[in-house]
Amino acid sequence: FYTGDCYIILYTYNTSGRESNIIYFWQGTKSSTDERGASAIYAQRLDDNELNGSATQIRVVQGREPEHFLRIFQGKMIILLVIYCLCKRIIKLTNVEK
Repeated sequence: FYTGDCYIILYTYNTSGRESNIIYFWQGTKSSTDERGASAIYAQRLDDNELNGSATQIRVVQGREPEHFLRIFQGKMIILLVIYCLCKRIIKLTNVEK
């Protein structure tokens, strides 16, 4: 994940033989207001158009990832911070464990 981006993750699971869905929309701390708004809109469209409005939608803010979200990544998630300095691209890896 990049801090300047937003991502939509569709998580499907079964409970008592019934399929259920969670749509997470993760918002990086460096993402723009437009990107954050678009991620929410696209999550809603995915739910409406593909899942008939049956999914649970959860907004996830970088640094405040809930335990159930991190479990998808087996408790580990890598966030890439891209810094531009003197025309060089530096990538900082952050390992988030909760």
